[in-house]
Amino acid sequence: MSIKQAAKEFVQAHKPSRIDVDHITTEFGSIEGYLDSEGASTGDCGARYVEIVGFDAKSGNPIIIDWYEESWQIAYYSKPAPERTTRADCTPTIIFDPDFDCAIDLALEKLDEADAYDLSVTRFDDGAPQEIINMDDYSTNETGEI
Repeated sequence: MSIKQAAKEFVQAHKPSRIDVDHITTEFGSIEGYLDSEGASTGDCGARYVEIVGFDAKSGNPIIIDWYEESWQIAYYSKPAPERTTRADCTPTIIFDPDFDCAIDLALEKLDEADAYDLSVTRFDDGAPQEIINMDDYSTNETGEI
């Protein structure tokens, strides 16, 4: 679900007396701005969520509103392919970052480390992989220039 849809569900899930949309809009610019600011990351595929406590929810039960944001996945292995013999060796390290520049910087740092193999950076949108980033476009040459 998009953040726009999550914002609609967020407002609809509240008891009318327990949400002040005007105040939220004044403080955060919009309900989407509030969710973006206050939502927590699950650390998986760009998923984020916010919880409405039972007292504020129409149902009287806690409600989780979740959505996906564009996110960048950095994945790499700690050993080269021929040396991967155990389940742990065959399991990649996966990190998600919602900021493209930070993801590329982290990927470039990992490329310089001795224990990062088969590194990939993938753009995720709506919780699904969309494109693999060609890291050759961001690697530096021998003079240090991009």
